[in-house]
Amino acid sequence: MWVLVFVAFTGVWKVSRELGLSTWWLGPFGDPRPVFVMLVPFVLPAVLIVAALNNATRLPWLGLTASAGTIAIGIADLDRVARLGIVEIGLGVAAALFSATTAVGRYRAP
Repeated sequence: MWVLVFVAFTGVWKVSRELGLSTWWLGPFGDPRPVFVMLVPFVLPAVLIVAALNNATRLPWLGLTASAGTIAIGIADLDRVARLGIVEIGLGVAAALFSATTAVGRYRAP
């Protein structure tokens, strides 16, 4: 799921540049943000991908935390570009639902 969130953020980046809409993390085309700020939305999905590859035991809870961060990124964009902010919030909500269902469906030893 987090690979899809990562790819979806690249789509948001592309749409932002194509339409000339500046999200808070990209900035305007003529005066872009520093690279480390541009990569902020990609950090949480990348961390979750690495955690999943390493079989982290608390992965559902990490996923819910990262989902909250993704939703916060979308909320910060609501005042600048509402449509892209809604897409980012939708990504966070979808990831939260996925993480919640994986928490429920985990095997527990008797």
